[in-house]
Amino acid sequence: MPKLLIWGLVAVAALVVIDRLLLWMESRNWIYYRRTKGRRGGVVYHTLEIHRVIEHVIEAEYHEEQEQDESGDPPGPDGEDAAPPDN
Repeated sequence: MPKLLIWGLVAVAALVVIDRLLLWMESRNWIYYRRTKGRRGGVVYHTLEIHRVIEHVIEAEYHEEQEQDESGDPPGPDGEDAAPPDN
């Protein structure tokens, strides 16, 4: 039982040290932790950036499909029409 009590005290002490470290980092404006609320504008900005990237990928796939449909051949590795096979 004393071993369990010692481990419990060590765990509590570790949590207190981590809490103080995070508060110190917050005082230097490195993170938002307990005392300072983060700005919500950052979340919106990153969400819009992710949306823009997804739209770009979808548009690139659409253009690749259109190129393949127009030529009948799959596009080559550099985006141009593939060369006919040598027979």
